[in-house]
Amino acid sequence: MQRRLTIGAALLALAVASVSVTGAPTPAADRFAPTGNVAGPEQIVVHFTTAMVAMGDPRQPAPIVGNCSAGATGRWADAQTYALDLPAPLPGGQRCAYALVAGLKDANGAPVTGPRRFGFSTGGPAVRATLPAGGSVEEDQLFLLALNARPTPASVAAHAACLIDGVGEAVPLDILPDATRDSVLKGAASDYDVRRLLEAAGWRKPEYGDDAVPPRAVIVAARCRRALPAGGRLTINWGAAIATANGLAAGAPYRLSLAVRPAFTARFECARVNAAAACSPLEPMRVSFAGEVPLARALAVRLIAPDGKALAPKTPSQRLGSVSQIEWPGPFVERAAYRVVLPAGLVDDAGRPLANAARFPLAVASGDYPPLVKFAGSFGILEAAEGGVLPVTLRAVESPLAARGLALGARDLTVNRDADVAAWLRRLDSAEDRTSIEEPIAGSTETRTIE
Repeated sequence: MQRRLTIGAALLALAVASVSVTGAPTPAADRFAPTGNVAGPEQIVVHFTTAMVAMGDPRQPAPIVGNCSAGATGRWADAQTYALDLPAPLPGGQRCAYALVAGLKDANGAPVTGPRRFGFSTGGPAVRATLPAGGSVEEDQLFLLALNARPTPASVAAHAACLIDGVGEAVPLDILPDATRDSVLKGAASDYDVRRLLEAAGWRKPEYGDDAVPPRAVIVAARCRRALPAGGRLTINWGAAIATANGLAAGAPYRLSLAVRPAFTARFECARVNAAAACSPLEPMRVSFAGEVPLARALAVRLIAPDGKALAPKTPSQRLGSVSQIEWPGPFVERAAYRVVLPAGLVDDAGRPLANAARFPLAVASGDYPPLVKFAGSFGILEAAEGGVLPVTLRAVESPLAARGLALGARDLTVNRDADVAAWLRRLDSAEDRTSIEEPIAGSTETRTIE
């Protein structure tokens, strides 16, 4: 047993001696960066175990050559470290291979041994950003996808799909020609969401801040092969196996869940005492649309009064190109029949016809005016010569009205000067002000407000 330990120790000593007889490290490249799969690298660095150049001597040639450093600037960061500064972050979809130059020696003339080939990749066609990024979509929605690299059509056909609730099969997601993408981007160049997509894709500089421009992505236009059901749910599935022509895969699945906008419909609305009651004649009557309608078409809707007069809806105070609701402010004749009439061929701003057009003209009715007991205002002056009479408006209340007089503990005060009258008016005005104090609650750290 002792002999085996002795032999093992001797072999270890020989191994150490093979590194360097003098105890100095053997010239070799011991670190290379980046490695593996990395997005948007901006620098390539190789480090050696021994000094390769004299300090401060920038004339020494590059120790490595590769296929991803066109336009790069090389420099010796120190005697053992060489860096390649790339002109821009590398885009996705690249396999980068580097090797030490033939016959490379260190500063002492010793040949560099050890690993000589290195490499990394910049990733496959993973989804970086989408438009739309959420919310609701149209039945024939066109999607813009910012991808780290261009995928092959075959891998998209095999691993991308539209998953529609209620449909028992995956619907293919078709990649459209680049000319379609360009037309969409050109037509919506001023749109805020489009600008944000272009910034995320590295197609334009950020409008705000000093954020660096990311590596340039590939933007593709896509659409589900079949129309989406109104009011349904949709999931865009971008599979992990979607790959570039050189075999770099997306690496992780991407899913985007969306709601499909409801069908274009019109709905009449009014205030009611309960669901079965007629409309209050004092409150507005409205027509709401499940979508935006061009303003001129919306204002062509009419409310036909009991006398046959066609009432136009109120014109919005703001200048709008389209609206989703119109209203008639009232008041209306009580216990009367009205009709809502829509213009022929009404469509929304996307050209969709009204799904419930058969419901119109729609008959609606107004109910009774609600009971009312109301003073003329929040402040009144009682004339002493008239016996303290204050008018009250009554409507639809019981007769005789159960009411009683209330005697106030007050006294007469004669005020002759204008200044005194003004002072009393100010006191009356301040009497309606509400004041409050914060009071601690016993046994607690909380407080309560007392008015």
